[in-house]
Amino acid sequence: MPIRAAAEYVAGTTAYTLAGTAPALTIVYHGQTTALLNILVTGFLNETTDMVTPYVSAVSPSGPYAFSACQNLGLDLILGGTATPVLTLGNGYVNLFLEYGVICLF
Repeated sequence: MPIRAAAEYVAGTTAYTLAGTAPALTIVYHGQTTALLNILVTGFLNETTDMVTPYVSAVSPSGPYAFSACQNLGLDLILGGTATPVLTLGNGYVNLFLEYGVICLF
């Protein structure tokens, strides 16, 4: 389960263009849609200089997760937001620093 994350953007020669409302790099369980962690990308991925975010804590869940919603699933990093986000035209890249906990069940 993700605990916190930070991101480093290494700018290329062309900044990305962002569209949509509140675009964010979002961590979800594979195949799921519930955000576990969000890093807002406006003012981050659409820059022409290298950038770094402070650590962002995981989203507080609305309740416990059912094992069926997370057991044996990997984590996906997606571009999320409240409207269909669009990320185009850039040529930089992101390094993600993720701290997570593993729960062992016996």
